Amino acid sequence: MISHAAHAARQHAHGERRARGSITVEFALILPLFLALVFGIIDGGRLMMARWMVSYAIERGGRVASMRGTATVAQVQTAVVQSAPFITIVAGNVNVAVNNVTGSTAFTARQPGDEIHVWTTYTYSRILRFVFPSATINMTATTLTKVE
Repeated sequence: MISHAAHAARQHAHGERRARGSITVEFALILPLFLALVFGIIDGGRLMMARWMVSYAIERGGRVASMRGTATVAQVQTAVVQSAPFITIVAGNVNVAVNNVTGSTAFTARQPGDEIHVWTTYTYSRILRFVFPSATINMTATTLTKVE
């Protein structure tokens, strides 16, 4: 016959196994949500950093374009690309217009007081593509300044 103490010990061990099993199930349910939250916060930070870098790069490009010592549109594009080291802005996506006219001829013929418009687009790719419906976000940055 099983003693009362042995029976109680067996029931206690059985209860511990059930508790361990429920903890494992709870952990398996909560972990994906927790990881999605953590990576979502990281992704949001990356998004804000990319937005600030695109804005800063275009402001810098506008400053370079407004200086009379800048000879070509390519120099403005290079300044924009170099001003955003942690993201990849394509130089071909950086546009420059003088008095609403694009092209190298208009840029080299600019005069003090002319309006310079520099703009670009950048495509941001999310880390959590499976969570968000859109895997990319297009950003546009623009600046207007006068030639000095």
